[in-house]
Amino acid sequence: MKKIFFIAVAGVIVMMILLVGYGTFLNYTDEGNIAARLSNRTIKLVGAKAETRVLRGGFTRKDVRMEAENMTDAVSRLEGTLEKIYVQPNSKVVKGQPICHIVNEDIDMKIVQADVNIAKAQTVSARYANSLSRYKRLIGSGAVSMEQYEDIETQYKSALAELETLRLEKQQYEILRDRLTVTAPLDGEVLMLYKKEGAFLQAGTSVALIGNFSRLRFTETISDDDFQSLLPIGKEWELSVEQGDMEKIYSGSYGGSNRGYEQTFNAHIVKVEPPVGQAASLRSISWEVNNSSGLLEPKRYQQVRFQEIVERKVLAVPAKAADAKRSSVFVWNADGKLEERKVIFGASDGSFIEVQSGIEPDEIVVISGREGLENGMKAEVSIEGGISDGAQ
Repeated sequence: MKKIFFIAVAGVIVMMILLVGYGTFLNYTDEGNIAARLSNRTIKLVGAKAETRVLRGGFTRKDVRMEAENMTDAVSRLEGTLEKIYVQPNSKVVKGQPICHIVNEDIDMKIVQADVNIAKAQTVSARYANSLSRYKRLIGSGAVSMEQYEDIETQYKSALAELETLRLEKQQYEILRDRLTVTAPLDGEVLMLYKKEGAFLQAGTSVALIGNFSRLRFTETISDDDFQSLLPIGKEWELSVEQGDMEKIYSGSYGGSNRGYEQTFNAHIVKVEPPVGQAASLRSISWEVNNSSGLLEPKRYQQVRFQEIVERKVLAVPAKAADAKRSSVFVWNADGKLEERKVIFGASDGSFIEVQSGIEPDEIVVISGREGLENGMKAEVSIEGGISDGAQ
């Protein structure tokens, strides 16, 4: 019985081994057939030729913080009562123009006292001058000694020195009195008045905000790939902002000939760090905006749109041909296979994107989607209303 049992068990094991081996064989052959079918499969795609087009590049920045280089407070350098304000909000001012006048009675009293002290000192010095002149005549006749003469001479010089000290002291008070008039620190416009007439001011109190918003600046940090879309650096851009962002914070006036909410603003790049030509992954770009219309202010703007002012003829492909990072495309070669190609892109108008290098004119790029595509895949690409067999 035992012998029969072991024979049966051995038979079962042999059958299991045969079944597993046969299954493995079937899987291997099926995988081979699948791989062969995939290698021979031709996928259908849509493509477009790289062609020369007239293009005005554009892009949108989610957030831009405008700043004014020329904006500062007019500050009281002395304490006192604000007696008179000479300007109003929106007033145009030049550097050094009076903004307001402060009264400080202590300084006025000190100037009066200095005048009294100077008059006394002048009297003393005149008396010593007369004495010195008389002693000079008497010393020749021996009526006075040289010691007496030198003593009078010393007293006269001391009186002159005291008179000069009092005059300098008065000049210092007069300088302080001049500082009671607060002046504009720069050419610009009165944006805000912080104080009213009659207010008491401490030294260092801001009285008015003066600014010049005719030129605004902002700085952004972008990747080197995005920087390529701004080249060449010297070109001019049109900048526009959302209507809701054009409400004023300051009381600056509007320039003539502005177009209100529909106004666009010329902008250009003034500085690039690191400069063009030096390798870098990130760059700091400084922009200057012409705000002669007076519509913009130093503040944060959302969804700011940029567009090139001058159209350019460039080699371009549909924007949807580029990958998400705008660094490559799939090119359809003459042998009917796909090649992923590194490309340096430039400006884009939303529909087409400039090609700076990496693609030649008339080469065909895939525009029907990149998901699942790989180098070497066979493809049948439909372009310009027809199906190609691979010959370009």
